Amino acid sequence: MSKLYTKRQVLQNYNNMYRKYFASNSQQFVQHHGRPDFSKIDDKFLDQLRTTEYIWTSGDTFRKVTERIYGKPDQWFLIALVNRKSSDVEMSVGDVILLPVVLEDVQRQLNV
Repeated sequence: MSKLYTKRQVLQNYNNMYRKYFASNSQQFVQHHGRPDFSKIDDKFLDQLRTTEYIWTSGDTFRKVTERIYGKPDQWFLIALVNRKSSDVEMSVGDVILLPVVLEDVQRQLNV
């Protein structure tokens, strides 16, 4: 797991919208990570990063896009961070995101 995740707060969600999931999985809550720290991506780095534009389409997720473009689905959070998005929920069809030409440039910058 990325260092960006090991340092993030783990939250427990008891929201009733998960009640069917709770019942079918004998669970009382869902755990998830808090929002990433976008300050790790500074504007100067983004200005120098070679990127290409990608138009978000129906069915896209950061994981699917990262797998399709780079063959590394587990690195989805790098694309999300470059675009200062915490998850796919913030995306809509037609949104334009930036994809690094070299994904490893982002990994080196973040030391992950």
